[in-house]
Amino acid sequence: MTTDIDPKALEGGYRRLDARLIPILRGERMGCIEWSGYTIKTGSGRYGKISVGGRSMMVHRLAYQRTRGPIPDGLVIDHLCRNTVCCNPLHLEAVTHRTNILRGEGHTARNARKRYCKRGHPLFGENLRITVNGYRNCQKCRTLMQRVRKAIRARGDGASDADG
Repeated sequence: MTTDIDPKALEGGYRRLDARLIPILRGERMGCIEWSGYTIKTGSGRYGKISVGGRSMMVHRLAYQRTRGPIPDGLVIDHLCRNTVCCNPLHLEAVTHRTNILRGEGHTARNARKRYCKRGHPLFGENLRITVNGYRNCQKCRTLMQRVRKAIRARGDGASDADG
């Protein structure tokens, strides 16, 4: 969601951030600029936080807005460098939440990148089955498991007879 920011109200907070951004904008620095001020820990890493105009803001979002303008509605800021305390605007890109998740290293992203199941079958083409929940399954493994279950049912449940 885009938040309207009054540049005059934020000028004091900008001074702290601008001191770090000016060398980048001049082309003097290309690597990560790690925020050394206050940070918060979230499930996906540590993020810089700053108070600007009486409001608490994420440093990477402020750096993006300060150098590139408002964040478009429906987009989030992705750290291309994967360093969540980085506030280098050259390392930030506005993307959809889905794109941001899939670029990451979490379970969802790792599973989405898999090309083969744990038994070595391809996870693409005719062998890829997508469930109603969006999970990707191997059709060959699913067929194999159905055959195993069917064979077990055909044998009958001998365990209940033994318990007697």
